[in-house]
Amino acid sequence: MHKKIKIFISLFFIFTFLIIFQISSAKYVIENIYTVAKIDIDRCEPNIELIDIISSNTTYPTYANKAHFITGHIKITEKNIIKNNLSSNSIKFTVGNNLITPDFKSFSLISENTTEKTYEFSFTNITIDGPLTLIIPEGIVEDKSGLVNEQKSVSTGIIIDNTPPVTTFTEAASLDGKSKAEITSNESIQPINGWNLASTNTELSKEFSNSILYTLPVTDFAQNSSVVLIDIQKATNILLQYGSFVSSNNQILVSNGQVSAPNPTSSNSIYIKLSGHSNSSLKGKNYIYTNLKNGYIFSSITEWIASRLKDISDFSIVFQPFVKNVGWLEAISSEQENLYHPNNSISAFRINLVPKTEKQYLINFWNRDTGTTHIN
Repeated sequence: MHKKIKIFISLFFIFTFLIIFQISSAKYVIENIYTVAKIDIDRCEPNIELIDIISSNTTYPTYANKAHFITGHIKITEKNIIKNNLSSNSIKFTVGNNLITPDFKSFSLISENTTEKTYEFSFTNITIDGPLTLIIPEGIVEDKSGLVNEQKSVSTGIIIDNTPPVTTFTEAASLDGKSKAEITSNESIQPINGWNLASTNTELSKEFSNSILYTLPVTDFAQNSSVVLIDIQKATNILLQYGSFVSSNNQILVSNGQVSAPNPTSSNSIYIKLSGHSNSSLKGKNYIYTNLKNGYIFSSITEWIASRLKDISDFSIVFQPFVKNVGWLEAISSEQENLYHPNNSISAFRINLVPKTEKQYLINFWNRDTGTTHIN
């Protein structure tokens, strides 16, 4: 019996040892498995993308010329970066098929976290025309696994345009004595107050009741402008004919808005004729003729015309006087104060009826035509 107890005790110790050994082995294996699980495997290459881009052209932000600033944001997505060469020197831009070198005003990191970096850039002075594309070269950014970003060609949606619109002007008379002016452009143009713009954005039209000559600026979506000469000659719905002559120095002759050399056959008087087409608001009014002696002031002439245009509210009177020993004064409209001293009587003038939407264009045209003086 004693021998059996010894054998039992021996077997117990052997069994206990084996259990402890197995537990330790299992713990060792578990710890090693846990260590293996902590290995960080990165199979995603760095990603660079254009988040947004816009031009400083607030009316048409997808169009720009060399004067506009183009601003955008680029984002890098990668948490294990070991090389980052993203800069204004590493990214490229093309306009059409042409590689360009923009004038960068800024390129800076504006936000970042463990996985993302966001950069803001701004540049200007792109001098050629075409669609703007961003080129992201391969290998700008590299991660710890040796992976690099891929090359990308990204359309920005912005059109660079530095060429002013090319336009043509035509006039077509109608049976009621009015004329239809039409402007045709080779590209899309912006609306102009008082003109009808076709759905194609390339044609403008307007009806005129009287003859007029002035320049009209036309602007495309990229804010490039060209000038169209509006020359209405066939409109007879309202006729304002006049002439003025300065006899003292034999220099100034004005006839229907045109300033020219003196005509030896002209009398030394100022005259105005106002009439209307049979279907106009001046119907029944025959030619009204008056001789205005040299020395009449602005209000006398414009009030005389305004009294015969009571039914025409969409017109302004544009008037430019010539004062002896002073010269041409600033052109003004019937809505403005007199710009010259009443003691300086006029000795010549030019005057026109103009749609209110065109008033400032005609004033600017006349002031450039003659050069002006301002009398306080």
